[in-house]
Amino acid sequence: MWVAFSDRVMVPLLARYNGRPRGLNPIVRMGIGSLLSCVAMAVAGITESIRREKAIKEGLEDNPDAVVDISALWLVPQFALLGLAEAFNAIGQLEFFYSELPQSMSSMGCGPSEDERTSLSDEVEEESDYRELPSA
Repeated sequence: MWVAFSDRVMVPLLARYNGRPRGLNPIVRMGIGSLLSCVAMAVAGITESIRREKAIKEGLEDNPDAVVDISALWLVPQFALLGLAEAFNAIGQLEFFYSELPQSMSSMGCGPSEDERTSLSDEVEEESDYRELPSA
């Protein structure tokens, strides 16, 4: 949803404002994504403190299985911000890889994520006879 909004609304408005065909350069997009991610974490912290205060007022602080009487809609702002942050960051990264890297390497940026690479390397280590070399 945010990607479509960015592509159809934000980019044309920014292109008209600053004269660049794609609106913002990729590094600025990634920076905005990182900033929005930080804001979303701050909103999540505020939401959690409100939830915790309400749990204490209801006398539920010693009961980890208790359900606090609070609406799930309190989570919407932080998840909307995280979605917007991910859209800015993902679009910025793709544009960066395709604009800055040589043609032969541009598709490398679309490869596996950090988590996928880590789990893949863990699986390779488990299946092979990987042993660390003794230190000198």
